[in-house]
Amino acid sequence: MVAALVACAAPRANAAGAGPIVVVEATPTDIPPHYGISVDAGASIATTSPIESYTFDFDDGTQLTREQPTAFHVYAAARIVDGAFVPYYVTVTATDTLGRTGSATVPVLVRPPNHNPHADAGGPYVGVVGTGNSVTFTATGSVDADAIDPAIPNDIASYEWDFDNDGTTDATSKTPTVLVSDLVATYAMSVSGGSNGSTDNVVSLRVTDSATPVAGTDTATAVVRLYTTLKPDLVPRPMHGPLRAHPGMWWHATFSAANDGAAEAPGLWHEAVYYSTDTQLDASDTLLTTSAEAPPLRPAGRGHRGRA
Repeated sequence: MVAALVACAAPRANAAGAGPIVVVEATPTDIPPHYGISVDAGASIATTSPIESYTFDFDDGTQLTREQPTAFHVYAAARIVDGAFVPYYVTVTATDTLGRTGSATVPVLVRPPNHNPHADAGGPYVGVVGTGNSVTFTATGSVDADAIDPAIPNDIASYEWDFDNDGTTDATSKTPTVLVSDLVATYAMSVSGGSNGSTDNVVSLRVTDSATPVAGTDTATAVVRLYTTLKPDLVPRPMHGPLRAHPGMWWHATFSAANDGAAEAPGLWHEAVYYSTDTQLDASDTLLTTSAEAPPLRPAGRGHRGRA
């Protein structure tokens, strides 16, 4: 939408009588830098003598005097005072053939265009059913791109969490804490008996920045997994090695294991590499190597690398 502003000012009086009545319109009046405005004083009224010239003062050091009542101007930069955008004041002065004048002023606000914020709902989140147990959600990863520039006084103004995706805001804090019992009873989240085959519940986050007159928004989702108990779940990742080998040749391969469960695997655990002629592990397969490992594996962590 293009905004226009019209201003009208009473003429100045002198010994020769009243000067012109100036009516000025600027379009648009809220623009980004390097964008132009049109100023039109064509509706100005000559009182007793014809208007001879119009002087346009754009309040940025630029003045223009001409016979025509219209002008176009491009502002190179925003005006910032005490960390806030303030307008330029465009003044048009009309002069009649007797030297009498009249003026009118309209404000024009120049500021960079707003960029939508980036929402980050965090997660995945893990909770355990039990008295007093809770899950703390965090939107601290959400940022407003405009806030990176100190010349743009803008930041995230609100956080809206929707825990059951019904379109209703359930929390407005940046880091709300919710009891697991409420996640289950109030927001109907599913609970898994263990870490394997867990059910992914999804929450939504909407952030809104403080831009005016139109605020920017963004949304994000996060996964919530609820369990009756927490267990580790060690799983192998694809092995990498030569695709071909011949008798007597040394064969080297690398492999990794990760914890896809909901709890840390803190103690001793074992790795074993088998040779198989198919994709199934059974008694006919040959054990190539085995090792005992002690480093803890955290859920969704970096994992462990091995060689064979």
